[in-house]
Amino acid sequence: MSEENKVSLISGDQWVNGLKNLGITTKDAVCELIDNSLDAGAKTIHLSVLEQEKKKITLLLEDDGRGIPKDKIDTVLSFGGRIGSEDNTAIGKFGWGLSASITCQTNRGEIYSKTKGDKEYSYCYIDLDELIKKYKNESPFLPEPQEADPFKKYPLKLDRKKHGTIVVLKDCKAHDLDWPSKEKIVSELIKTIGESYRKFISGGISFFINEKPISPIDPLLLMPNSLYAEKYDKSKEYRMIEIEMNEVVDPDTSRPAKVRIQLAMIQPSVAKMRKQTDKEIKVGMSNQGFYLMRHDRQIGRALTLGLYTRNAHFNFLRGEISFPACLDSYFGIQTNKNRYYLKEGLKDKIREAMKGIIGQMESDYQKANTRLKNLLNKHKLKESEIIAAEAIKVMKKPNLNIPKTMIAENEKRRTEEKEEAIKKIDAEDDLNKEEKEEIKKEIENQFQSRMPFKMSLEHIETGNFYLVRPLGNNQVEVVLNTAHPFYKKVYEAAQEKGMAMHLDLMIFTLAKAEMDYWDVEDVKKVYDEQKAVWSALLSTFLSYTNHDKHAAIAESPEDMSETD
Repeated sequence: MSEENKVSLISGDQWVNGLKNLGITTKDAVCELIDNSLDAGAKTIHLSVLEQEKKKITLLLEDDGRGIPKDKIDTVLSFGGRIGSEDNTAIGKFGWGLSASITCQTNRGEIYSKTKGDKEYSYCYIDLDELIKKYKNESPFLPEPQEADPFKKYPLKLDRKKHGTIVVLKDCKAHDLDWPSKEKIVSELIKTIGESYRKFISGGISFFINEKPISPIDPLLLMPNSLYAEKYDKSKEYRMIEIEMNEVVDPDTSRPAKVRIQLAMIQPSVAKMRKQTDKEIKVGMSNQGFYLMRHDRQIGRALTLGLYTRNAHFNFLRGEISFPACLDSYFGIQTNKNRYYLKEGLKDKIREAMKGIIGQMESDYQKANTRLKNLLNKHKLKESEIIAAEAIKVMKKPNLNIPKTMIAENEKRRTEEKEEAIKKIDAEDDLNKEEKEEIKKEIENQFQSRMPFKMSLEHIETGNFYLVRPLGNNQVEVVLNTAHPFYKKVYEAAQEKGMAMHLDLMIFTLAKAEMDYWDVEDVKKVYDEQKAVWSALLSTFLSYTNHDKHAAIAESPEDMSETD
C-alpha cells in the first residue's frame, strides 16, 4: 500500500467525539489529576469547585510541584504523552490520565505550568469543539504552547512566584459530572480524597478543597490521626502479611516486590453505633472487605476480590492490600487505574497467606461482641425484676421490721457498689464515650429504681446457692452464690439461652416465701437450716451432670443410691 493510501489510526471528528466516553468519572478524573501532582513532587494541592453561569461547574486543581517544561506542556495533554521517569515508581502509568480526565468531564480543559527557572507560566489546552471543527476528517493536533497568566483568569491559592501546575476543567455540564451541585461535589470529594490519599495526608502532604483542609479518612480505623480516630474505637489489628513476588524486582528497594495485607477487625462498639456512624465507616455490607492500595493511593474500596464471599457475618472485616506499581500486571491495572482484577496465581497466594486468619477474626469478633453485650446488659434493670414488681402488687406485702442500722449499712454498701461500678465502666477500654454514659445512666437508674426484688451475684461463704438480704422499704436483694455449682452449671447456661428470667422468678418465689416469715424466728430458723440442706443436695445432684459420672451410672445402675 502506498503512503498516500494508508489509513490513519485516528479518524478525525468521530475519534474526538469518542473521547467523551472513556468511562472516567468525576471522582476518577480528580484522582488522576492529583496523581500527576504527587508524581511532580507536590507538597500542597488545592482543588476549587467553582459555580459558573447556567449552572456549569469549573474544577480547578493547582499544585506546587516541579512544573512542566514549556516544550512538554502539549505532550502531557496528548493521549499516551508522558514526561520524566519511565520506570514503575510513579503513580501515573499510561499517560492517559490527564487527557482522558479532561475529555470525559468537559469540552475544554486548560493547563498552566511553571518550572523553577521560568519567569512566566506556559499554557496549552484541549478544546473538543475546536478540534471537531478544525479536523473533521483528519488526525487532530493540539495547539502550540503559549505563555499566559492564570492569575488574571482564575482565583488561585498558591504563590504565583513559585513553580507549580494548574489544571482547569472548564464549564463542566451537570450531566457530565457524578453529582449535580457544587455542594454535593465538594462534600463527596472531601470524602474521596481523604480516604484515597490518607497515606499521603498522614505523611504531610496538604490537600484543600475550596480552601478547606482535608483530613485523612481511614476505613480500617487504625490511623491515629485520621478524621474519625477519636470518635470510634480503634480496630483490632492483626499481623501484617507479606507475600514476596520473587520474579519482580521493586525499583524502590532493589529487592523482590511485596504485596502487603493488613487485616483489621472493626470493634463491636462501632457496629452498635449503626445509626450514628458516618457513611464511609458504617459497619455493614457496603464497607466490609478489602481496600486496594496502589503505591499508597487507594484505587478500590470494600472489595471481595474473589477472596471471600460477601456476607453479613463479615461486616466486621476490613483489610488493606498494598502493592507497588511494578506489580500492576498481577492486579490487572488498566488505563483507568480504578479498573483492576487479581490474577488467579496471586489470588491463590493471598488465600493461602490468609488461611485461618479470617476465621480467627470472626471468632474474636463474636467474643468481643458477647463481652460488650454483657457489659451493656449487666447494669440494666432485669426483665425478671420488672415482672416481679408487677406481680407483687397482687400479693400480700410482708411487714418487715428491719433495724434502721441494717438499712443504713445496706444503703452505704449499695452506694459504694454503685460508685465502684461507675469507676470500672470509666476504665473500660472496650467502650466508647457514648456507651460509657449509657451504662452509667443505667447504673444510676438501677440504684434509684427501688424494685421490690433485686438480683445480684456474690461469692457466699456459707455455701448456700442463694441468700436473701432485706434492704428496707419492702425491698429484697436476692444474691446468687457464684461459687455454687448451680450458678456455673445452671444459671450461666440459662443466661446464654435467654432463660435466666424464668430462674430468677423461681428464686424470687423462694425469697418471697422466706420474707413473709422474716419476723417469725422459729420459721426463719427452719428456712436457714433447710436452705443449707437444699444447697448441699443441689450441689450433689449437679456433680453428677458431667459425662464421666453418667457413664459410671450407666455401667453400674445398682449403685445409683450411693453417694461418693
